[in-house]
Amino acid sequence: MFVIKEVKDEEQKMAVVAEVLKDLPEWFGIPESTQAYIEGAKDLKVWTAFQESNLLGFVSLSYSSEDCAEIDCLGVKKIIPRSRNWKGINYDYRKRGSQTSGLPTGQNSRRRFK
Repeated sequence: MFVIKEVKDEEQKMAVVAEVLKDLPEWFGIPESTQAYIEGAKDLKVWTAFQESNLLGFVSLSYSSEDCAEIDCLGVKKIIPRSRNWKGINYDYRKRGSQTSGLPTGQNSRRRFK
């Protein structure tokens, strides 16, 4: 079982994002771009997923309105079996106020997660 927590401290947001993204060099291998995600997290809402005391991943969200969040960045550490956690993480943060979520890049840019 995992726990979703909102991170409110700017330094802690950046530390969480850095820890996860450094575990994913295949996706975040350009240092300048990775640093931009890390620094940008301080101005966004950041939700983390923990299993016991182990950080599983995070999602950083920007809000265009009270009811609509856009995913800025999402990372799940490589050691975590993804299929088990994706739906639960998405569902849990939706319970906390966002009605829909969307990934604004790539082939699925118009897809909405249920």
